[in-house]
Amino acid sequence: MPVIPKHSLKNGKISMRLVPIFLLTVICFFNLLGSLVACGCDDDDDDSSGGDTEPDDDSAGDDDLDDDADDDTAADDDVDDDSSDDDTGDDDAADDDDTDPGDPIAATPGYVDRCEEYLQYCFDNQGPGSGGTHGQVCRVAVGGEIYEDPIQANLTKADNREDTADFGMTSIMRLLYLGQDSAYLTDDLKADIEETLLDFKYWPDEGGSDHMIFWSENHQILFLSLELLAGQYFRGETFTNDGLTGQDHIDKAIPRLHAWFEMRARFGFTEFHSNVYYNEDMPALLNLVDFAEDEEIREKAEMALDLFAFDMAVNSFKGYFATAHGRTYPGSVMGRQGESTRTIEWILFGQGAYTSSGHFTGVGLCTSSYAPPAVLEAIANDDADPIESRQRDGFWIDDGPSYGIGYTDFEDVMFWWSASAYAAWQVMPGALQVMEDYNLWDGYWGALEILRPLIGTAFVEETLKALDPMSRGPATEEANLYTYRTADYQLSSVQDYKPGMWAGQQHMWTAILDGDAVVFTTYPGGMPGDYLATDWNGGWTPRAGQYRNVLVAIYLKPSIPLLDDLLFKDYTHAYFPKAAFDETHEETHWTFGRLGDAYLALYSDVEPAWADPPADGYELIADNPSNVWILELGRASDDGTFQDFIDGLLAASLSVDGLDVSYDSPSVGLVEYGWTGPLVVGGDAVDQGPYPRFDNAYAQQAWDTNPYVIAFDGMTLKLDFEKPWRRFWESDG
Repeated sequence: MPVIPKHSLKNGKISMRLVPIFLLTVICFFNLLGSLVACGCDDDDDDSSGGDTEPDDDSAGDDDLDDDADDDTAADDDVDDDSSDDDTGDDDAADDDDTDPGDPIAATPGYVDRCEEYLQYCFDNQGPGSGGTHGQVCRVAVGGEIYEDPIQANLTKADNREDTADFGMTSIMRLLYLGQDSAYLTDDLKADIEETLLDFKYWPDEGGSDHMIFWSENHQILFLSLELLAGQYFRGETFTNDGLTGQDHIDKAIPRLHAWFEMRARFGFTEFHSNVYYNEDMPALLNLVDFAEDEEIREKAEMALDLFAFDMAVNSFKGYFATAHGRTYPGSVMGRQGESTRTIEWILFGQGAYTSSGHFTGVGLCTSSYAPPAVLEAIANDDADPIESRQRDGFWIDDGPSYGIGYTDFEDVMFWWSASAYAAWQVMPGALQVMEDYNLWDGYWGALEILRPLIGTAFVEETLKALDPMSRGPATEEANLYTYRTADYQLSSVQDYKPGMWAGQQHMWTAILDGDAVVFTTYPGGMPGDYLATDWNGGWTPRAGQYRNVLVAIYLKPSIPLLDDLLFKDYTHAYFPKAAFDETHEETHWTFGRLGDAYLALYSDVEPAWADPPADGYELIADNPSNVWILELGRASDDGTFQDFIDGLLAASLSVDGLDVSYDSPSVGLVEYGWTGPLVVGGDAVDQGPYPRFDNAYAQQAWDTNPYVIAFDGMTLKLDFEKPWRRFWESDG
């Protein structure tokens, strides 16, 4: 293949003097948006030198851096779950009603052993000049000296109200509650922690300047968890920031916590399948499980943890959460060794390996009373071949009112912000009013203060409508996720997701043979230095269609007047790390790779070229603003030798007419797809959504229904967010 020198590719620069005032406002807004969604949050959560995500700088205190319900399916109880109290069925629970406690939910012996191993590893790798705040939780749990420097660094960060202060404070809260009887939590350190907690800002409506991000899904549960537990700890005392008592903070936090749980129980996670941010949500939930005095909050926190674990169990390959992602970073998708979820999957399921000695969720899990139901570990280790899973997370912004979510109320705006809908034209007018009502200009929203005179006018809404591919693009809306896994490979994508939109941190599809042999495509669309849309995450979304082991990704960027020549590149490219494969082969439009007995083939309609330098390269560039990429996976047991696989694909009939694809796949038959119309395979239309909440061998869960029922290998887990209760049954057979 030819080689394209990187410097020859278009990479537009912004010349502010040439931008009219309204465009200047738009650019300022999107730079702000990058900060809101990414700048602080890209810094990860674990503070060890072996941290799970690339932005971690390994400093001593850097842990802040870094159908209906009565479907009578096999996974159900063969009962009408609309009944309020019958819930009986053939699940070894003869009295499966509100009073039936089910079988005890106990951690598996393997889970207990892994936690003991991890805690000791964590303990052993903290020291005066290494480690961080999260790791000190291990030292309290095992019984050893606490190193105060990283804790003090986090307290200073919280006192200054800096971005990501909530990360470190969540582990400090765990230290405070766990260490009450520890001789190593000194009176002086405890006093410093208490002083910081009493003066901390827990929600944007409390007043006082700050540079913290409260908006995203993970930050919301982190702050709400902190507020409830601080309120409990100081129930009768007055907080110095806002003059409220601890009980006042409890009364504020509990309704918002219930609302957070309700939204995730009904609609899934806005930061869907995030291999970064699941590691931020889970520690907050673990603190609630262990320390919340409210029984319903504890129960719902356990159930939310179960859903996070189920997501990972069903959609992972050998301990790698290699799927499409609602939010992620380049270091977590360019090879999967840097996923923050790797340590979580090792602890929960025994899959893969732990990679961090001070992992945010890892230390929480292994010092918590939370017991993952055995059925989840069994699902993660199911060796069925193949496994297919469909699920849906989220809904369209336009559908908000039908679910009781408007666009102007403060609580509704906070929900949309949790879905990264900061710039959506439906949300922004109400959001600006919220900024005005709560004086949020002194902080991250300050860049938008130029718009204050326009509050209540149509200018902002009409401008954002004109820029809809960019303004609404970063919002995580209805995501129909599909995963196809065999013993040799996994292919996962979000089907037909907002094609031609400018996505923020989203990752549309991944093929994986192991942690390093990972292939995917993107259309770069980021601004210089912005984490929101880099070369390898975010950018312009394709129309992606997947059927089993075959995927078609069609790219067509819309024209954005005045912005095209200022901001955007005009090519698509693939991440294809040649060195990760045992063998590669290139033939004009096709690039092939073999790892062991697993095969991968990637086709580009625009003849691709390796970026300079090509030796052991990883970047294949298709130098055109529109393109069709096709990915097919195979293996020796299905396709013969690697050469047989190559020959079969090269001989296959394949044509691309504009953006209309006709590809006669050797494995699945004739695949037809285009920018519009259905994905057709073998003459039949493939379902690309909307999917149920879950549709796989373990759960048949209709959209927006309750309770959840997860069943496998004689075990049944039922999660009822309305009662609420969490029940588990294991058959005697």
